[in-house]
Amino acid sequence: MEAYTHVEFIDANTSTGRIEYLIVEVDLNGEKWLVLSVYKQPKVKDETLIRLLSSLLDRCSKEYRNFIMIGDMNVDVTKW
Repeated sequence: MEAYTHVEFIDANTSTGRIEYLIVEVDLNGEKWLVLSVYKQPKVKDETLIRLLSSLLDRCSKEYRNFIMIGDMNVDVTKW
């Protein structure tokens, strides 16, 4: 098994807080897996998180068939 880690912090908006994410690529028996861990501060708007995740997943889906997303996204599911 081989793995590398890429860590990048993003300020969603200086007035509303921060979204942080960690990307880990793991090679399991020749298959690449991407693990994406996300933390969104509660005061960041859900729409900001959705835009970021949409962009990340668009980019990642071009290179990876297998990915897992986990995290503390502080999304108000009562609005869904």
